[in-house]
Amino acid sequence: YGSFAYAPDARSQLNVSVYDNLTGFGGRLNQSLAALPVEFQANRNPLTGDVTGCVDSLDSGSCLTNALGSVRSAAFRARGVMATYGRTFGRFGAGIGGGYDRKRYIGAAGTVLAALNGTVEENYWLNAYLNGKLGERANFTTNAYVNWFQSNAPLSSDGTALGASASYSRLLTDHLSATAALGIDGISRETLPDQWTASALVGVRYTF
Repeated sequence: YGSFAYAPDARSQLNVSVYDNLTGFGGRLNQSLAALPVEFQANRNPLTGDVTGCVDSLDSGSCLTNALGSVRSAAFRARGVMATYGRTFGRFGAGIGGGYDRKRYIGAAGTVLAALNGTVEENYWLNAYLNGKLGERANFTTNAYVNWFQSNAPLSSDGTALGASASYSRLLTDHLSATAALGIDGISRETLPDQWTASALVGVRYTF
């Protein structure tokens, strides 16, 4: 494992990390969560509340996309690289992250995981966000992502997933806020029809 961090000024940060290790899905996820900076803001999908691939921080950039690529119970050898760049300018913050992850699964003979032994999965991904405040009582968020997934596992196929979302929130009173959000997500696979989902949300929230 190796990492490089460079902060040319107080408003921007570049981080690059490489790895080659033996682990599993749970171990990878724990490692990624432990590597998050001390102070960060989670970028969430405004429609579902799901955490997106990268967090907003200038302390040290970090993304979870490599850890969330695929969910399998077999152990694997993981090799890859990840790079993030974040910058703040005035009331706005923006960032972009990208990486490559390669998993080679290990399944013992005579077990239910034997069919996965030697299977290779590769994932190329990009994540970007732009957030900011519009005055003292309003803010907005935008997120976009794309993943290119390749696998030779049984019953799996190559695919591309991409999507984007945006939201606007305004504090109407000290306790009442209004939010409007839009989002679109799609996946294209070689063996199945393309699927696209568009969502919209308008609501108000009262906080005691």
